[in-house]
Amino acid sequence: MRDAARALKSEVEDFRCKANYVHFVVRYPVDTSVANLAQRLRGASTRALRQSHSVDGHLWSKPYYAASASAHSTASLSRYVECLEQTINN
Repeated sequence: MRDAARALKSEVEDFRCKANYVHFVVRYPVDTSVANLAQRLRGASTRALRQSHSVDGHLWSKPYYAASASAHSTASLSRYVECLEQTINN
């Protein structure tokens, strides 16, 4: 995935996934299409999972959410993604 991002002059700063969601924090130049970036990251992650875990079928749903953030807020986004990994005891 990092190679796919680099091909678009972008950098994956954080990546977390569970069975039902994936979160990326990606730094990308302003002239990069978010749709193209998402497509490449999806393709790269699908290929990696198929090679390493013999996964078949569709892995991604069509919709995705993307939001832009300033350079100052990427650390906050990375902390948010980290918190998603923590189990909450109710």
